[in-house]
Amino acid sequence: MIDGIETTIERTNRRKTIGFEIQPGNNLRVLVPESMDDQKIEQLIHNKKGWIYQKVEEANKILLTQRDREFVSGESFPLLGKEYRLKILKDVDGLVSINGDSLIVPIGKKIKIEDHDELIRAKLVSFYKIQSKEKLFEVAERFSRKLGVQFKSFDIKDYKKSWGMCSKDSEIFINWKVVMAPISVVNYVVAHEICHLVYPDHSKQFWSLVSSLVGNVEESKKWLKYNQLYLNI
Repeated sequence: MIDGIETTIERTNRRKTIGFEIQPGNNLRVLVPESMDDQKIEQLIHNKKGWIYQKVEEANKILLTQRDREFVSGESFPLLGKEYRLKILKDVDGLVSINGDSLIVPIGKKIKIEDHDELIRAKLVSFYKIQSKEKLFEVAERFSRKLGVQFKSFDIKDYKKSWGMCSKDSEIFINWKVVMAPISVVNYVVAHEICHLVYPDHSKQFWSLVSSLVGNVEESKKWLKYNQLYLNI
């Protein structure tokens, strides 16, 4: 629909108006009400063309500031906003663990050198997923008790373009990468989905409820926007 920008249209019954989500890499996600026709969607996107190009340029500047992971001892990896230094233990079997400020990753004797990076990454992803399911579940339970609501189930997902979701069946799903963010941002993402158990939309009442739980909505949204690639492994 817009030259040079990959556009994804997602229909949802939670929206009454169109919404735009700009992501690094010339990607545009458009959230629209289920009943909105294609012609109107195309016209609304066209009307926002200048704004979209500007925001895509800003997002791409973020992309340029991100470094690829090297998976070497001394490299920094976050958990709940705290930085830990990677410590590779060679010729040792076992799971990833934390010791003080170190994030320890053991590598067995039989692993070829050329396979080290892939193994370290896989172990770190597994570690973060375990941490995410445990710690984010605790946050979800705390907020649901505070609001007097109950979710049917809780799980983590490997979303590419979303931080979380609340299904029509009251199932809560959170992107496991969120556990790397500061606790204030973690609280915001989880609170956002828990509040959808009360308001399945993004109305003023919904945002007011989110703010009553965390009080840092705009700051957290901005942090996620500018640090999303920081959470990649």
